[in-house]
Amino acid sequence: SFDILGRPVRVGVKADIASGDQNAQDGKLGTFNAMFPKLAYLSSAALFAPANLIDVQPTLSIKPIEALTVTFGYDFIWRATTADAIYIGAGAPVAGTAGRPGRFTGRSFSIDAVWQVDRHILIEAGYVRVDVAKALRAAGGRDVDFTYVAATYRF
Repeated sequence: SFDILGRPVRVGVKADIASGDQNAQDGKLGTFNAMFPKLAYLSSAALFAPANLIDVQPTLSIKPIEALTVTFGYDFIWRATTADAIYIGAGAPVAGTAGRPGRFTGRSFSIDAVWQVDRHILIEAGYVRVDVAKALRAAGGRDVDFTYVAATYRF
């Protein structure tokens, strides 16, 4: 953490590794099973599951005003092994991705804003852009733009 123009700035890096199956023919499942993963594991878009995955996501968070935090992230995503599939959502494999060459899965840019309006009201908004790599395109995947707005009222 440090300050720019008197406002707090935080730089971070998140990294994850979840194993993939090395041999689909051996009768043993080698893919990491997160059991009950948070669906928005890598970003608010919730497109990728924590299985057969390596990801590195640098982030930058700023507080332009006391009640507002804005976070920028850029995520690089690879498969742990090309013998296994790319997994989406709550752990479903994408048909046609297992055994495809190329570990690189895609990259995403995200911006998230959290505004604590008062002690009761919290408003969140964000945007995620995901650019998919060749293995997903070959299986019918495409780039995604995702936006969201949410409000919370606490008693």
